[in-house]
Amino acid sequence: MTTFYFIRHGNAYDAHGEQTPESHLNPTGIRQAEVLKSYLKDGRFDSVLVSPFNRALDTCKISAPTSSPKPQIIKELIEVGSGMWPAPTDSAVPQVLEDEFDAVKKEVANFLKEAVAKYEGQEVLIFTHGNRIRAIISVTLGLDARAQSHLYIDFVSITKIRYDSSGFPTILSVSETPGKTVANLIE
Repeated sequence: MTTFYFIRHGNAYDAHGEQTPESHLNPTGIRQAEVLKSYLKDGRFDSVLVSPFNRALDTCKISAPTSSPKPQIIKELIEVGSGMWPAPTDSAVPQVLEDEFDAVKKEVANFLKEAVAKYEGQEVLIFTHGNRIRAIISVTLGLDARAQSHLYIDFVSITKIRYDSSGFPTILSVSETPGKTVANLIE
């Protein structure tokens, strides 16, 4: 069994509601990452992967258990999508966004296939971004652009997917947020 723990970074939006690859966590994001740390502290992870964007790096630095291996920066974990991906309230998805989403799904499917093979039998902690996690779930479930818009991935949430020895995935949790659930997030 291979288990991936996909974690969205903490809040990094500035006073204008914007964030860039260079944005660091804001004070709320730092507190979120500290809460996440208490949930991850007893986890035993074989590998830690992180997006090169500062908000993901910050979340990883604060939250990853000290007993974990040194994080590997993986460029394939950067945020995806134009920021214009449809929201659950959108009644239609423009063709340009459907095309973009389909391209992202292909890239994500390739990443997942390689990661499942490379990290076979491991527990892998992955710090990444909300749209990337939405795309990962969409690939796993075969969702289209409209369906994926109904997925909300909260800050510092954990989406847990396990792959059996044949590479078949089972989604164990989606967007479980520390402090908002009482479930045991780390087995």
